[in-house]
Amino acid sequence: MSKEVTANQVITGLKNLFKEAISETLPGDEEVFFTQPEAAQFLKVSKPTLIKWKREGVIPFYQHGRKVLFRKSELLKALKVKTS
Repeated sequence: MSKEVTANQVITGLKNLFKEAISETLPGDEEVFFTQPEAAQFLKVSKPTLIKWKREGVIPFYQHGRKVLFRKSELLKALKVKTS
């Protein structure tokens, strides 16, 4: 009976983990990424200012080849730091 209880506990634990994982990735909760022009517009700054902040490390970015992307949540955090 010990093996049966242990198996049930494992199954219950896995079900809970799956529920948590699914709830963390619900539709509408996906991370939003911006291109450079979109990020500049979102932050209400010029593209040269955005590039300067990127170069100075004020805002984090992701680059794959020539494509540069900015995560919306990180832009908001950087903006709060920049304005405080």
